[in-house]
Amino acid sequence: MIRVAGRSVLMAGVQCLLVLFQGLLQAATSTAPFELKLRTRPQSQGHSRYMRSSPISQSLTIGRLARAADVGVETIRYYQDRKLLPVPESDGAFRYYPMGLVDRIRFIKRAQELGFSLEEVRELLQLEDGTDRASIRRVATDRLSQIEAKLADLKRMQRVLKDLLTECEHTRADLPCPIIGTIREPTTRPAVEAKRRPATS
Repeated sequence: MIRVAGRSVLMAGVQCLLVLFQGLLQAATSTAPFELKLRTRPQSQGHSRYMRSSPISQSLTIGRLARAADVGVETIRYYQDRKLLPVPESDGAFRYYPMGLVDRIRFIKRAQELGFSLEEVRELLQLEDGTDRASIRRVATDRLSQIEAKLADLKRMQRVLKDLLTECEHTRADLPCPIIGTIREPTTRPAVEAKRRPATS
């Protein structure tokens, strides 16, 4: 009786161990995908955070940035050399530029069209918020003075060229061309009257 009872207890213990082992085996096989999800999920979450902070979908490569701003790639690199545009860190094989740089490039080009030098453009970019009106007016006034001085030079050049064209038209063919003579020796222009063709009746 004692042997039978002991054997029964032993068999019951073995069955319990088998059940426990099967349970552990099922738990191990069922948690493997879960552990894989736990390992892969933070990676996708981190990528989403990066996309939110610097979304690639809203960024441009340098080629696309150039096309969007209607300039050449070399123009962008030149502006970067002149410290007018930032140089973003590379993300693998590419550098991604925010969309806002399109407006900045257009601002630079428009300022150049108005006659501002790149040094003045850099100063205007620092004043782009428009709050320091006095500094903005100072930069614009300096540029206006330079433009007016250039206009005065252009008007003087216009008068000289008109006079030279008139001289050339009325100078005899056997005499040197007054335009070429002025370019060669601008301080020794012969008198117009001595070089004009004789009037025909």
